[in-house]
Amino acid sequence: MKTRWRIVLIIFLSALGLLMAVMVAVTVYLTPSRLTSLVNRYASQYLEASVSISRATTHLLRDFPDITAELDNGKILVPAPDSTGKWADTLLAFRKMEVSLRPSALLLHKIFIPRLHLEQAVIHLFTDKQDRSNWDIFPEPEDTLSPSYGLSIGRLSVSDTLRFTYHDYKDTVYYSVGIENMTARAPFRSGGYNADIKSFSNTLIVGENLLFDRIPFLVRGGITLENIFDDYYFKDCETVLGKVPLYINGFMGLHEDSLELRGVCRIDSAGLADIYDAIPLNLLPREKPFESSLPLKDVVVILNGAYNYQSGEFPVFSARLTAGPGSFMHLPTGIMIPEIQAGITSSYDPLKGNHGSLEIKGMEVRSPALDLSLNGILSSVLKEPAVKLTAGLEVRLDHLSDLVKGITKGQATGEVSADLEADFRFKDLTPAALGNIMLRGSFLTEGFTLDLPSYSLFCRADATRVFLGISPGTSLDLEAGSDSLQIRYKGRELAALSGTELKAGSTPGMFTMDSTKVQPLSGSLKSRNLQVYVNDSTRIGMGNGHVVFRVTPDSRDQSLPVIGLTLESGSAGAIMGVHRGRISDLHLQADLSRNIRPQRRDTTGLSARREAFLLRRTRPRHEFSYADLSLDLDKEERGLLRRWNVNGTLQAGQIQFATPYIPLNTEVNDAHLVLQNDRLEIANTVIRAGRSDLLLNGYMTDIRRVLLGRGRLGLNFDLQSDTLDCNELIGAISSGMFSMNEPDSLADSLEIPVYQNLLIVPGNVNLQLVLAVSNAYYRHLQMKGLHGMLRAADRYLQLDELQASSNAGDITIDALYATPDKDSLNVGLNMEMKDILLEEVTRLFPSIDTLFPMIRSFRGLADIQFSATSQLDTSMNLILSTLQGACRISGNGLVLLDGETFSEISRKLMFRKKALNLIESIRVEATVADNRVDVYPFIMEMDRYRAAIAGSHNMDGTFHYHISLLKSPVPFKFGIDVLGVPGDYKIDLGRARFTDQGIPALSYRIDSIRVNLREQIRKYFENYSFE
Repeated sequence: MKTRWRIVLIIFLSALGLLMAVMVAVTVYLTPSRLTSLVNRYASQYLEASVSISRATTHLLRDFPDITAELDNGKILVPAPDSTGKWADTLLAFRKMEVSLRPSALLLHKIFIPRLHLEQAVIHLFTDKQDRSNWDIFPEPEDTLSPSYGLSIGRLSVSDTLRFTYHDYKDTVYYSVGIENMTARAPFRSGGYNADIKSFSNTLIVGENLLFDRIPFLVRGGITLENIFDDYYFKDCETVLGKVPLYINGFMGLHEDSLELRGVCRIDSAGLADIYDAIPLNLLPREKPFESSLPLKDVVVILNGAYNYQSGEFPVFSARLTAGPGSFMHLPTGIMIPEIQAGITSSYDPLKGNHGSLEIKGMEVRSPALDLSLNGILSSVLKEPAVKLTAGLEVRLDHLSDLVKGITKGQATGEVSADLEADFRFKDLTPAALGNIMLRGSFLTEGFTLDLPSYSLFCRADATRVFLGISPGTSLDLEAGSDSLQIRYKGRELAALSGTELKAGSTPGMFTMDSTKVQPLSGSLKSRNLQVYVNDSTRIGMGNGHVVFRVTPDSRDQSLPVIGLTLESGSAGAIMGVHRGRISDLHLQADLSRNIRPQRRDTTGLSARREAFLLRRTRPRHEFSYADLSLDLDKEERGLLRRWNVNGTLQAGQIQFATPYIPLNTEVNDAHLVLQNDRLEIANTVIRAGRSDLLLNGYMTDIRRVLLGRGRLGLNFDLQSDTLDCNELIGAISSGMFSMNEPDSLADSLEIPVYQNLLIVPGNVNLQLVLAVSNAYYRHLQMKGLHGMLRAADRYLQLDELQASSNAGDITIDALYATPDKDSLNVGLNMEMKDILLEEVTRLFPSIDTLFPMIRSFRGLADIQFSATSQLDTSMNLILSTLQGACRISGNGLVLLDGETFSEISRKLMFRKKALNLIESIRVEATVADNRVDVYPFIMEMDRYRAAIAGSHNMDGTFHYHISLLKSPVPFKFGIDVLGVPGDYKIDLGRARFTDQGIPALSYRIDSIRVNLREQIRKYFENYSFE
């Protein structure tokens, strides 16, 4: 036995001696210069990278049995795989590296590094878009069957700064850290490392989200990194993030679309401002909106899930904290709270029915100006939010300057108190679900004043109170009152009231928790003076007003409300820009109900309606549609019109209004309007405008469809008047239209063809107006007993049987004006005038002088029958080639005035009176067609002559007339021909074409033409219904 042990000892000592000899020989051989040369020469051959160092030293005996190498000023460069794309070539650079290797571990296919130390090092790990990484520097082994070597490091340490960067260009993850010093030791019986890391800068970007920006981070505890720096495990880690000390025990995973967080995070105590700075930047505004000395204590956050960057979905969590006491200042508003404290808890776990909750316990705010207490919970935040809270508030406005910067003493005086207790779901904040709400609140003040120029706010109130109470399924009560209240903001009045009382409540026994139907409510508002300012240019006011309102369920659908309103006021007024109106003795009753659209399940009918709708959308707009009646309502206003139906009545003793659109002193007396089922009836309403007065009776229909831009406005009125000054009204309307057109933009004028000189009849108006006027004034005419009918539809306008007696004679007119399109503009006139002065005819109708130039040579009373139709151009000029007409003029005792043609004839025929001649009787008949006026043969007796006259003249000015002298001082009969153009004509003597018995009777032609033309004028509306 002793011999055996002696042999073993000899062998062991011999092997040890041999090993020591080999190590001494290697040490002697591998001098620093020779080792440095070997590393620089052969390292790049075994790595797919370029390796360079300035000095390499080995220590074979110092750390025996480990071999230690010291490397100085080393660098590992990884060339880019191609010349395109982003790449980082520097994998590792250091000033000094010490690395120990245990050779015995190689026998077990392991590479064990007991110690690795870096000094002043830079590590940059990079992955490009093709998923190629710069740390893949080891070539693929040729022998794929042999087991690979495992790598483990026992102790890793850093000194004199390590800058580490991980950039995954493919998954857009960027992490950079600057480490001042670090030590990480591998535990003997567990994975990971016990680390002590002091980093001075941490930046993390995932996708487009900057989570951390150069935040210092201290770590002491167990850390394990896996999956190429995507997974981090923390065990009993004591860390400092920025200035916030954290205790972390859990896991963090960096994924392309989310940040996975599982574990516990605890903060024993930290400042609110420090925690804000440590929160990822994409979760909060970059600029911190507050300053605070508020401490947060006992902060615990438990996480178990992932935060999704795109959807914003939160992980399962629970959190609690205790805040305060401390100060808080909100920088944007300058509000400074000297003392605030609260306890806050929050949690989210949808699998357990918790869809997010936030609870505040014992919140107290104390300051010289403000005392606030609050307890409450906000639950089911992400599904069906609900609130339960109690709060009390007292504000001492005399000390408001201590609370809000920018307010000086004296700008606020008075006291305000409020209390609130509530328990409700947000979805119940609708009229139908009020019965599910518990709410009790009050607001009281004996008076206060706020005059804050820096905030452009002024508010003054005398004694004011508000009480609101809702008991679920039992009752609702509201009472408010104010002796006076005035609010002004940014130089604009918002409201002013005095002596105002508001009361509202539920109907006893009918206030239930059934949210499928509207809860019945009623109330009243009384006010000595109430003014509401809608905007800078719109104001509504009411004096001695009494409003009664009610809300009831619709009998057709209990879920829809019917709103009833009754308003009585001694006076009411409104201002809208330059328009002003005032109403006295106002009585208004209105009912508002929702329109119910029947549900139709007939898919065939639905398809047909859809096709009809698409056809209407593709149909081109009419070229004159821009002239249709339109109020240009916006989308929201049109939506209100579609959803709501309004019925009611309006009665007023007097309505006065002033507007540049009607620049006359205008008032409405004894107004009585009834709106029912989209039909507005006006009864016995007196309108006075300037010198004119009107008694209006009638109705309007299809108002809603016109406002929506689809229907036709029906107007059917009976208008009676004692005095109607048309000259004044026409002037006012022209001035008003000019005022309305002033703001038209150039863009609008380019979008549609505007025929500025063309009067277009609106295509969406159906008008029937029966007119009866005792005294009317038009131009120089004074008319009595004016009556007739005015109709308009489809861009046609008609005057029917308009009759009047005037200072110029009796007049009867039928007329038609049509603008269906620009190529079919027409005008028609059928007129009869009895005992009318001929000189008045040319003044009333100047164009008649063009058709019958001879008429200007006559003076005296005559009967005229005139019918004509013609097309118009877009400047409203007659197209003479389309003019057709017939005229009959008859009179006794007419006077033929001096004229150039008459002077020449009277000289040749030796008239006794060459300047003025009396015509005993005359009957002239003529027709117009084909650019020519034909005057039929007629008898005229003048001076010593009796003559038969006939002829024609063309629209180009040429004429040819024949005069047959049937009686004259000359003993024989002869004729005279006058032909040429005005200013260049000749008179020839010849034979007489007519005799006393040879004058043709052509009156039937005139009557036939007049009847036909009159029928053309009247036929369009003969079968037209205006109902």
